[in-house]
Amino acid sequence: MNGSLVRLKRALNESVTPCTIQWDSTAQDGLEDLAVPWRDMDAMFIGGTTSWKLGPAAAGLAAQARRRGLWVHLGRVNSLRRMRYAQAIGCHSVDGTFLAFGPDRNLPTLLRWLGELHAPQVHGVSDPRCVTDADRVGHSPSGTSSGSSTT
Repeated sequence: MNGSLVRLKRALNESVTPCTIQWDSTAQDGLEDLAVPWRDMDAMFIGGTTSWKLGPAAAGLAAQARRRGLWVHLGRVNSLRRMRYAQAIGCHSVDGTFLAFGPDRNLPTLLRWLGELHAPQVHGVSDPRCVTDADRVGHSPSGTSSGSSTT
């Protein structure tokens, strides 16, 4: 195992809390308008379209899931900006394909991102360039949807 993979394994071991997930619900576009089966869930997986999962409905569902003690996971996270967003809305974990495409090139970048996310915080923000309110809700200041599928 090369040194980069050893560093990744150590970083993941230090940041991941072991859990057993028995049943989860994939939160997708429109779930905010339905009766969510909270009592039947052990975790919430946030998926759906990019504009929805970066919007206020997904953030609200993540907050409700956290208040209920559920594990919250965000799918299709392939950038530091998206990782910061997941952290900002209270996700416990993320997934993405960033490492699969060019692992030798992308592993050092991913390790740097993890280091930035776990850096000591000042006033609750680890980096002043952190996610803005517009990024957090997935809309530009003018109120138009950013709807980009870039992760």
